[in-house]
Amino acid sequence: MRSVVVLGAALALAPLALEQPAEAHAVLQLVGGLSLAKTEWAPDLTGSGTLKVGFLPVDWISIFFLGKLGYGGTDSRMLTLVSVGLQLYPFGEVLGTRPFGRLSIGHQHEESLSVVRDDPFGALFGIGDGIRHRGGFEWAAGTDIPVKLREGWNTFVSLEATAIWFYDDRGPHWYVGAGAGLGANFEL
Repeated sequence: MRSVVVLGAALALAPLALEQPAEAHAVLQLVGGLSLAKTEWAPDLTGSGTLKVGFLPVDWISIFFLGKLGYGGTDSRMLTLVSVGLQLYPFGEVLGTRPFGRLSIGHQHEESLSVVRDDPFGALFGIGDGIRHRGGFEWAAGTDIPVKLREGWNTFVSLEATAIWFYDDRGPHWYVGAGAGLGANFEL
């Protein structure tokens, strides 16, 4: 009886073994966009420009670098965030979109606009006086919506909800918000 089960399973799986696998291509992903967030500080709202560069060695995972440059209303402060992490596409394509989840570790500089005026280069690169260096984690969930597909590359709109948590007390612990961007995937 056992050999009949094994033979039946082998026959059922044989067509899968004979299929030629689809040719997999690594992908370079570029996304630029805008994000808004609310912090735990009562009147504080933030706005940022974002740039994400990702590498997808396979279709369902991206290793990425994310940079944000923005403004926080409370204390009139410039915000510079750099983070690295993983973005997963666990469901593939769903209803014409590609849902994702993201986790990253980040480092943020927060400095008053007076510091930026006195030393813009130092403020941007985190080497000026009066800069609060902060470390934390970012979580995000969203979806990429294809706009135009072409041979070798495609464009998409990306929509996401984010939460960033910083572990120190030199600023708000939580930034919760949303972002939208325009991106492109290039087959390598």
